[in-house]
Amino acid sequence: MLGGYFASATSEWLIGSPVLAVIARYAPASLNALMVGAYSLTVGAGMYWGSKISGFASPVVKTGAFQSRHSETLFGVLGVAALGLVIISLLVA
Repeated sequence: MLGGYFASATSEWLIGSPVLAVIARYAPASLNALMVGAYSLTVGAGMYWGSKISGFASPVVKTGAFQSRHSETLFGVLGVAALGLVIISLLVA
């Protein structure tokens, strides 16, 4: 668990700084704070939904790897979500 937090913090440190630099450089001064807030909101929402999705993969009862079907549920949900995003993208385009 500590390794996961370390990886998350390191990735935020490596990705967050260039993103904020791009926002500061290219966003208008009047929208700078709004853009930074929107970036922080999307990072937080991504972490929240990532934890919700990963909850599908964790078994309630500890069983053998071949007896557990939680990965099938996880990939089924991710597949349906991806299909929905494809349909929305095609409708918008």
